[in-house]
Parts: sequence; structure tokens; C-alpha cells
Amino acid sequence: MTNPLHALKDIHTPAAISSWPPAPGWILLTIITLVVIIIFLYYLKKRFHYYQAKSQALKILETINPVNHSAQKKSPAQAYTNHAQAYNALLKRVAQHYFPNESNIATLSEKRWVEFLVSKLPEKYKKLANIQANNLVTSLYRPIKTETELRQFIRLWIKECL
Repeated sequence: MTNPLHALKDIHTPAAISSWPPAPGWILLTIITLVVIIIFLYYLKKRFHYYQAKSQALKILETINPVNHSAQKKSPAQAYTNHAQAYNALLKRVAQHYFPNESNIATLSEKRWVEFLVSKLPEKYKKLANIQANNLVTSLYRPIKTETELRQFIRLWIKECL
């Protein structure tokens, strides 16, 4: 009789488990993570461009010099009217950017423009806004003495409505 142990072969260890290709779960997780990152970056870029107009409007508001001495020497009324026109144009540009569904913003004048400006502000500012928006519209036609209040109103409108 032969020894059965002689018929056994040597033990072979299995091949090492490779890390490539990864399991389908890891592939799916990687794809989902990349998609989420891309969507998040796209959202951040859109948000940056959206609010960039707000910061630019505030910078433009600061560049409109309320006390232009050379223009006031010629005609103080003309200087105030020019500033009022610049303020009004700035508000209309900003409103057109942030409220694109309201296509008639550029054509709004006087009472309807005041109503639009007041309607976009939160309730707590509406009483003050109604007065200042009326001042803005009347300042287009005659000089005003409350230009600092007008600038504060425009700054408030840009910050609160957008």
C-alpha cells in the first residue's frame, strides 16, 4: 500500500486581490461625487455672476459724486437733475437684471415706477420707500436738497430687494 500523503500536491496560495478594477459600487460613488461637485461649482459660478451686478451697482452708486462743484457753479439745478437721472438709470438697470420677467421696467415712469420700487421692498421699509421713491421721481424735474437720503434709499433698495 502506498502512502496517500505522497499523492497530495503542494499548497498554492491564491493570487493577491488587485485594487483595479474597482468594485461597481466605488465606480458609482466616484461618478456621483464628481457630478455633485460639478453641479456645486456651476451653482457657485451662477450665484457669483448673479450677485456681481449687485456689488457693481453699489460701486457705481458710490462713483456718482453728489457734490460736483464745477457742475454746480454753472447750474446747481442741472447738477442735481443729472445725479437724479444717474440714480434712476442705475435703479432701472439693476431692476432689469434682477427682474427679467417684468419686461416693461424700462418704460415705467413716475407713479408706476414708484409703485414698482415700493412693491419690491420688504413691508417694514414701504412707508419710507414711498416717500423716497417719490423724491427720486420728482428730482428728475426739479432740484432736491435731500440727495444723501436719496442715496441711502437707493442703497437700501439694492441691498434689500436683490
